[in-house]
Amino acid sequence: MAISSPKIQLDREQSMAIVLTGGLNEQISNVELNPGELIVCSNYVDQEDIYSGYQSVRGYERYDGTTLASTIDLDVDPTAWSAASVSYVIGDYVTYNDYIFEALTNHVSSTLNAPDSNTPGDSIEWEYLGLAGEHDITREARRTAIGTVGGAACSGPVSGVHEYKDSIYAWRNDAEVVTIQTFMYKATGTGWTIVDTSADPMNPDATVKAINGRFSSQFSNAEVMVWVDGVTSGFYVYNGTTVTFYDNTSTNCTNLPSTAPKNLGIWKNRLFLIYDDGHIFFSSVGDPLDFLGANTAGEIFVGGDVTDIIETPQGTFAIFTKDTTKFLYYETDPAYEYFAFRLDTFSNTIGSKPNTAKNILGTVYFADAQGILSLATTQAYGDFGAKSVSKKVQKTFALHQENISFSVADVASGRYYLFYTDSANTTNGLVITFKGTRIKGITKVAYKHKITCVTESRTTDGNHAYYFGDSTGYVMKMFSGTSFDGQEIVSFLTTSYYGYRSPRTWKFFHRMKFEASSNSRFTINIKSKYNYSESNMPSTNSLNAVISGAPGVWDEDLWDSFVWSDGAIANNTYYFTGYGTNMSISFRSASKYRDIHNIHNITIDYSLQSTQV
Repeated sequence: MAISSPKIQLDREQSMAIVLTGGLNEQISNVELNPGELIVCSNYVDQEDIYSGYQSVRGYERYDGTTLASTIDLDVDPTAWSAASVSYVIGDYVTYNDYIFEALTNHVSSTLNAPDSNTPGDSIEWEYLGLAGEHDITREARRTAIGTVGGAACSGPVSGVHEYKDSIYAWRNDAEVVTIQTFMYKATGTGWTIVDTSADPMNPDATVKAINGRFSSQFSNAEVMVWVDGVTSGFYVYNGTTVTFYDNTSTNCTNLPSTAPKNLGIWKNRLFLIYDDGHIFFSSVGDPLDFLGANTAGEIFVGGDVTDIIETPQGTFAIFTKDTTKFLYYETDPAYEYFAFRLDTFSNTIGSKPNTAKNILGTVYFADAQGILSLATTQAYGDFGAKSVSKKVQKTFALHQENISFSVADVASGRYYLFYTDSANTTNGLVITFKGTRIKGITKVAYKHKITCVTESRTTDGNHAYYFGDSTGYVMKMFSGTSFDGQEIVSFLTTSYYGYRSPRTWKFFHRMKFEASSNSRFTINIKSKYNYSESNMPSTNSLNAVISGAPGVWDEDLWDSFVWSDGAIANNTYYFTGYGTNMSISFRSASKYRDIHNIHNITIDYSLQSTQV
């Protein structure tokens, strides 16, 4: 006869507080995960710096230099529907049973039907727009008025975006049946205004790379914008008034190749032009228009196409190919009259994906085929070491690494964004959040537009702003607004299945307290799951928590509503009945009106029952 294992009966209630931090971890088993780490995440980031918890991501919105849609207040509720009204015409707005509707046909009193709030959107006479008090008719009208780059004169994606002297510039193909050139535009108070490049038109299908700089011997040492487009055999200089083109027919540029440079940089008072196959030409000191070797200009060959360049915090010039990393040093050498460059190979196995190298918090981060890496210096000047920082999300990285396209270093919040474009219409990415120089966690974002170019704007007052061009011709201001350009931001996360100190012991889970904060009312769905969501386990609990601007109270009549005071951190209780050896908590929100919110920590009350056999 089989002898069953004894069961130890325990029913002492216990509590455990869990700080929500650490981000995604795909590389170890659930038993090894910290309780605040995540197994699923989208559009949440680890809170920056010293704060704990997960924060919903900020939105982005279209931009053309005119008023941003997010600055327009939400509308005051329109007039309530009334059968006694004489008439409604197409476009009129009404409220009915706490909903807002738009008239789709003209109505007179004898034929007027009430909006159908039970089946919103099904009516042929009224269009359901949402809950009363949560509509944005005027805001969306402002958004619609913001145009694509060049409007009807252009077509296709934005091929470049850049900031110069506090203004945003963008490039896009013209709209001719047979495209003949790329146009350049400036964002102004009246929208996109064309910049005259007719003297030297840019070829179509450009990939613009631009940089700002001063040169001691040219342009009166004033800041200019220099750019290349990847398809025209030369470079452009803009001083805020006039665009001038230079190529190998220009004075002191005759040794430049006849092919198009793909990228450029400014270092040590020189302009660097980067061509295919690893050829890099640099100008003479102080003069970006002089590439003759006799005047301290020259050429460097690194072997292989250059994928990215960046000046390191230590003052060296990092040059990446697909699978090599080299450093250019500037040295004083008596054998040279003016300067000496030394090119050293750091690695013949580590390289960089295009457009991914960024300086943040004194370290260069970039994406290689093996992961997101950092270049950290030792105390000895110029002695570099590389290490992967993306091991926790290596499965996601490996799945998307062939489609990595761009990166952004959000200096203000201490985050590095790495984007990949697997879809024709969307862009997803990984977000690293730092605490000082230490990584707090890596999470995921899912944008609803395809990014085709990005830029950082550093205004004269020192503020940072970020913009991207998309595949439909719009420029978007990042980290701005409460929506993805008028579309809902859907944010969700799921914590690890945690065993609460005893992974083999059955437990009754009674209640959860969680701390959250927000500057505006929002609704969040909460769900608890047990025993890895096995099919033989009881169904999960789910409820909506409402966070609003009312005083912080627990409403016993509306047991599924949690109310926070504006901007405060408060905790409230979520009652549930669950049974299992472990439990996971999921949070989900969807809104296009609400400011970011933070979920800081949770405290679980539970009692031990018996040991699993």
